[in-house]
Amino acid sequence: EATNLFLRENGHEVLKVMEPQLKKKLSVLFSGIVNQLLSHVPVETFLLP
Repeated sequence: EATNLFLRENGHEVLKVMEPQLKKKLSVLFSGIVNQLLSHVPVETFLLP
């Protein structure tokens, strides 16, 4: 309960401190997902005639 109260009152500050780390981790995560998805798509799909 104390944690919830703290986060409710200070959530913006906590997020501001964590934002750079979150951005980096999410970037790595989404890059991995996109790379896995695109590895199954032939290169020719992206080439213009």
